[in-house]
Amino acid sequence: MIKMSENHARINGITNVQFLHGKVEDSDLVYSGGVVQFKRDDLPCEPFKCDILISEWMGYALLYENMLSSVLFARDRYLISGGLMVPSKVKLGLFAVDMYDDIESKLNEWDERKYGLILDGLRYEAHELLKEPVVEVVDPSRIVSDASGICILDLGRLNKQDLGKAHEFQVDVHDGCKCSSLALYFDCIFEPVASADAIHSLKGKCFQTLESYREVLGIDELTSYVTSPDYIHPEEPKSTVVVMSTRADQPPTHWKQVILHLTDHNNRPVAIQGTIGGKLSLLNNPSNCRWLDILFQPDDTSLLGECYYKLM
Repeated sequence: MIKMSENHARINGITNVQFLHGKVEDSDLVYSGGVVQFKRDDLPCEPFKCDILISEWMGYALLYENMLSSVLFARDRYLISGGLMVPSKVKLGLFAVDMYDDIESKLNEWDERKYGLILDGLRYEAHELLKEPVVEVVDPSRIVSDASGICILDLGRLNKQDLGKAHEFQVDVHDGCKCSSLALYFDCIFEPVASADAIHSLKGKCFQTLESYREVLGIDELTSYVTSPDYIHPEEPKSTVVVMSTRADQPPTHWKQVILHLTDHNNRPVAIQGTIGGKLSLLNNPSNCRWLDILFQPDDTSLLGECYYKLM
């Protein structure tokens, strides 16, 4: 990747860029000889600090692959006080979705003979598959709720220890609809430095639409930026806050959505009406730090069992 980046810079005549390659936790960047480089005992140097830290660290369900911990390490080590994180905040949210008929169809297909063979014993394996998160683009017609916020992470203030916390949420299923699954998404919020103080009130708030961002931020200009810079008008003021969304009701991105199928105490699919609430935890898997363990603890355990998912 770094060789490709160097080649692109050369082809486009960009000369004022340095390329360094290494694991950030094992690297010690310094100023020496007028350039940034890795620290060497035989060179005079001074500490390196940066004004802006940019990283595309987001994974499926926001935290898959555990790259955020490296970004926070780099922030604490190299970013000046008051420096800008890009993106500056991220919001994790979900929709209730109805995929019950699809789930039942997949389970029941093992009741039919396959190639003349009886394979109904595979139904148990099929039920086990309900415990695996599904990464796919959700058809907007399957959405049966408004968006519900889970948490907002302020990347300028976030501590690594905060990442494992359980977050409470509540989602109201639309009247006349049923929910079988939850579809996780995230929004990335890009703020100009000038508006940073006004946006600290974001933490802990839930946003259903871009209009609700506008209301809280107290600004007129807000852009939904999904996959292309064409969504941003070139004449918009520099103070514009940009939101890149992976919501199921927005144009799809390569992050898609992460679908969590809900089950009862017997690991059967469910079709829930009314309100679904509980706590959601996103944790690093102990055997592989890049994997993501997702734990859903429902408030109402009469219909729903505790659901544990492993995103590998």
